[in-house]
Amino acid sequence: MAILRRVGFFLLLNCLLWTGAASCQSPPDKFKVLVVLSYGAEFPWTHKILSELEQTLGSSCDLHYFYLHTITAPELLQTEAAEAFALYRRLQPDGVIAVDDSAQANFVVPYLKNRVATPVMFCGVNEAPDFYGYPATNVSGVHSQLFLEESLALSRQLAGSLNSFAVMTADNPLADLFYAQIVREHPEVAKHMVAFETPLTLSEAVSTAKDLHNRADVLFLISLSGLNDENGHQVKGSDAIAAAVDAFDKPTFSVFSFIIEAGALSGVVSNIEEEVRQAGDMLLKAMRGVPLDQLPVTQNYRGSRMINVSTLKKLGIQPDPLVLRGAQLVRTQ
Repeated sequence: MAILRRVGFFLLLNCLLWTGAASCQSPPDKFKVLVVLSYGAEFPWTHKILSELEQTLGSSCDLHYFYLHTITAPELLQTEAAEAFALYRRLQPDGVIAVDDSAQANFVVPYLKNRVATPVMFCGVNEAPDFYGYPATNVSGVHSQLFLEESLALSRQLAGSLNSFAVMTADNPLADLFYAQIVREHPEVAKHMVAFETPLTLSEAVSTAKDLHNRADVLFLISLSGLNDENGHQVKGSDAIAAAVDAFDKPTFSVFSFIIEAGALSGVVSNIEEEVRQAGDMLLKAMRGVPLDQLPVTQNYRGSRMINVSTLKKLGIQPDPLVLRGAQLVRTQ
């Protein structure tokens, strides 16, 4: 009997080992995630987000994308948000990621916040989270930090004493958000802001930049996507940035890498990849059962120094080599 018990034990152990090996080899079920983005797939900002989402969630999630056209077709936002909700109802996703402010205001708040059990994570948000009522019973995420002081400090390291600054961004829903964030989060710096300009056309952006040359020491460029030329055709955002940089003809800065790549002199750029990675990790935890009250709203904390050497040479600036050390050096694309 003892021999039979030992044989039975080894047979059972062998079965368990084989069963474990088989379960390790079978691919895990993937979570279904709906990603709602505020801007079209053609924007450089969106490209960075999509790439990081695939790296962070691609192996464990089936990702389904929906784009709101906040800049190119703002009149369609409510219709597109309703379509996004219809997609949500068809998919019945395990989780949602909503990127940038337009996705919150038009989609999450009216359709999902405190209305469904699905966990929702936000990122790329400039408005104060409590403006949207975040955190909510099913919503948390990552608030975007604006590295304004750090960018101004880098401008001074490159070009010497700079006091006053002006801001330029296209006349779209982003403009009010950034103005409010500057005043709310950087009140002392805001005292030195001499203008906040929102041109509608390329020619207006160029003429405004020329006027600001005599009014501000440095120009903060946020976005010039969606401007029209004299024929009513939309101009590429990078071309509009390059034209404004040339017209201002003094140091410019931004907190977005694609604007520095288009010609702005420098900046400490927000790392959207970091925000997406944080939001993705939080969503995975929520979908695996971690309660939302254990996943508080957080903030990105890494800023990367970036300098456009093409613009540096064009302005005739010869900085201390120590300032360049550790910065990402780019050329105008």
